[in-house]
Amino acid sequence: MRKIAGFVVVLMMFSLAACGKTDEVLHLGENFKIVDIDSEQMILTVEDMRIPPIIEGEFYLLCEDVPVIYCNYEKADDPDAVKGIEFNDLIIGDEIIVSAYEKDLESLKAEGGDKTLKITQIQLGTQRMN
Repeated sequence: MRKIAGFVVVLMMFSLAACGKTDEVLHLGENFKIVDIDSEQMILTVEDMRIPPIIEGEFYLLCEDVPVIYCNYEKADDPDAVKGIEFNDLIIGDEIIVSAYEKDLESLKAEGGDKTLKITQIQLGTQRMN
């Protein structure tokens, strides 16, 4: 499990270095559950899986141009354990792990604020694509 987490973190760090956003804090591993999917606009409606939730109620993830990956935890030592998948592979009820910048998370947490979160990556946490 540690090897997988380390691999995913390294993968995300390389992708961030290419973007040149080194002055912003990126939060890795925000855990959400999908409650609805708008495939046309590429928007996920999700809820925070933490108990108690840090973000109350349902909110939206803007997923256009966001990479989606899957990590097969059973084959952690296999070089093909992590692979890119399509947005359409996600289904209601899936658990996902996302990366988002601190400023976007804080904006989402603000009372009366917009209930949308811009994210940088989605990892399908539900193990169903062996």
